[in-house]
Amino acid sequence: MRTVNQPVQVQTDAQGRPVKFSFQGQRYWVQTIIDFWRESGRWWDHEPERQIYRVQTTSGGVFELEHLSAGHWQLYCIFD
Repeated sequence: MRTVNQPVQVQTDAQGRPVKFSFQGQRYWVQTIIDFWRESGRWWDHEPERQIYRVQTTSGGVFELEHLSAGHWQLYCIFD
């Protein structure tokens, strides 16, 4: 697993789930949402709740995407 923690552009479906995202000039299409969970942020720093999606892309890669707030996504990690 490689931690990335970088903002990414994500396109979502009508329910707000990721369907594709771009990272380092490449586009990735989500084939499967492997897992989904919510984590509360550091309340003492006033961080909001995050929604985390572990996805597999059509190219076979596995990534964790964090939805931080409206329109703000982050690529948390890439699984090798």
